[in-house]
Amino acid sequence: MNINFTVVVQLLHFFIAYILIERLLLRPAAALIQKEDDERLKLQNLAAFNKERLGQKEIDKEREWRMVQELFLKTMPRARTLEAEQTKQVMIEPDKLDEHYVQQVIKKSTDFLVAKVTHD
Repeated sequence: MNINFTVVVQLLHFFIAYILIERLLLRPAAALIQKEDDERLKLQNLAAFNKERLGQKEIDKEREWRMVQELFLKTMPRARTLEAEQTKQVMIEPDKLDEHYVQQVIKKSTDFLVAKVTHD
């Protein structure tokens, strides 16, 4: 009976120690690990989202830059030659443009260039 009582007491101590360790150490550690994993996953998702958004912004800026270049090529002044009495002179004469259109082009170009310079 003495050996059986000792084994029972040791089993009781073992289960008490297991319960204390599990409640005081393992549960908080597991919760902390889970919290850190959740935060890391959240940061990875945010980084992926920002990378995708940055790629889209680069595509948009490149498209706007091409539009400005095309607009410039369309509205670039053309050289016209005028014959003087004795010599040929080259005179640049701009095409007639609508003032509202010019202001709109200036504003878009300025906004784009400011964004390009500030790396926004």
